[in-house]
Amino acid sequence: MSISDSWELVPTACQETWPAAGSKLFLGGWCLHQLEALPPDSEVLPLQMADSETAGAALRQLSELREKTLTVLTPILNSRLKVEQDSEYWAILLGEWLYIFLQHVYAHYRTVQAALKSRPGAQAPRLPFDQWVVSSDHEDYFWNGQHDPYSAQLFTQIFEHLEVPGPKRPLLSPLEQSEWVKFERPPALSFRGLVDRVDGVLRGLGKLLHRKRLLLTVTAYARESRQFALCQGLRYACDDFHLQPLPLTGGVDWAWRKETRIPLGEDPFEKLVGELLPLNIPLVYLEVFPQLREAVMKPRKYVHYTAALTSHAVHTSPSFCLFAAERKDEMQRMVHQHGGNYGVSETFGPEISERRFANHYFTWGWSDGPETSPLASPVLERFRRLSSRPIPDGGPVLFTMTAMPRYLYRIQQQISSSSYISVYLDEMIRFLRGVKTLGTQVIIRVYPHGHQYGWNGVARVETAVGPLSLDEPGRSFHDSVAVSRLCVYGHLATTYLQSLVAGRPTIVYLTPALDAVRPSVRPQFDALASVGILHDSPESAAAKVLEVEADPQSWWRQGEVQEAVGTFLSDQARTHGGWTEDWTRVLEPFRLRTGHRRT
Repeated sequence: MSISDSWELVPTACQETWPAAGSKLFLGGWCLHQLEALPPDSEVLPLQMADSETAGAALRQLSELREKTLTVLTPILNSRLKVEQDSEYWAILLGEWLYIFLQHVYAHYRTVQAALKSRPGAQAPRLPFDQWVVSSDHEDYFWNGQHDPYSAQLFTQIFEHLEVPGPKRPLLSPLEQSEWVKFERPPALSFRGLVDRVDGVLRGLGKLLHRKRLLLTVTAYARESRQFALCQGLRYACDDFHLQPLPLTGGVDWAWRKETRIPLGEDPFEKLVGELLPLNIPLVYLEVFPQLREAVMKPRKYVHYTAALTSHAVHTSPSFCLFAAERKDEMQRMVHQHGGNYGVSETFGPEISERRFANHYFTWGWSDGPETSPLASPVLERFRRLSSRPIPDGGPVLFTMTAMPRYLYRIQQQISSSSYISVYLDEMIRFLRGVKTLGTQVIIRVYPHGHQYGWNGVARVETAVGPLSLDEPGRSFHDSVAVSRLCVYGHLATTYLQSLVAGRPTIVYLTPALDAVRPSVRPQFDALASVGILHDSPESAAAKVLEVEADPQSWWRQGEVQEAVGTFLSDQARTHGGWTEDWTRVLEPFRLRTGHRRT
């Protein structure tokens, strides 16, 4: 037997599915998150999307495939669900989930292809069918996709499609099929819950009074949007689309799912998608769709909004997306940017999805064509108010970590979780070694709630550089920034924008191969680099920290530094000192405008 015949592919970190003997080819670093060393007779397959150019090409290909799939899938879903809807309806309802699903399958498929090319004749383990599950909804699918059992299922489906031989090995702790579609419940009975219930009554009154000419706000800034609606005399309504959990009656229709194929064409990847798509469509778009439609539309039968604004419901709320799909010809769909990387990163899937959903897209300052315009962000307002407070002389140097799931969950700026986090942690180690003379003055803020997605990032860094001084548990990022004299980041996200808006001295280092930015913002980034804010290596950033840490204010207040920051923020994180006034000015015309279909 040749050595190639003795290899077995290892797709996940579920060790009970690993072969007891023989050579093992781990399909990615995600398989080794709990191990200190690579097992004997083993190798790790190199990442298949290791640069922005490759990821960008993949994202463009999948964007085109999503549109093709929606066209072909529309009559199939209409027939199965006994409805008559066009492809735009289904694009609004499940387009975001479909885009994520295509990215998952593409990443897994390319990995398996590379593994089989590297090790011809290799075997691979299969997850028994009785341990397969179907996600409840979009968000449930998102979280399932970050864990080993569901990834084992998806890899199994690809192995079976490609007829890769191998044994069936069950999981010791498999996922359980949900019997309910879990929607967020209304607040429990408490003082805060009572306030929310009163608020809900007022919002209901707003819907009753203005049901035909009203802007619906469903945003990530729930408290702020409710405040805005109430201050405007109920001319605007907030509707969070809270639903009680919906039951899965009759179970999963595996017969239909297994016999249905989506005829996308003869391309090998498209044939794979056509087979796997019916197996993985969340329950809410198939078995539970009738209950969802009734639960969402019945209480809103006579509510006809002219426009709807959201900042994140496209990604998290199938009930909102269904309402938007049902009212697509009469209600304008507006989306507001809700974080960093938008308008900056050359490859950023969330922005593509949101702009595909929206008739009009609101940004934090940048503009890209007539369908985009700036709108102040409430999430930045609290940080803007920090800019009037003095920078504490004895405050720490705050290093804010990031974290990502082990499995690729989107093709975006950081390309892939496995690749990016490994590089990120290595560069963080290099930075901390560069500022080791500062000792405990450098405070490390771990990703919210200490979530490290199984990478054990803090332990890996401490093994290399020694014990870390961690930020106070439970302290908000706002409060951590407020007490810091200097803020440092090794990635692009919302956080670096918040500290810049707060007027805190900020230093950022990036990985050029992974953090590619758009040509339109390159001049702004070059200006930040010229004044020492932006760096292309952790060593350069560390040297700048040591140069300015004794008196960061003197550096930060220099005219050229403030000019570069001001220009950047006016385009990427514009604040007006009163976001409600900006919302009134920008949104009032939409409140009075009749809805229209996207052209």
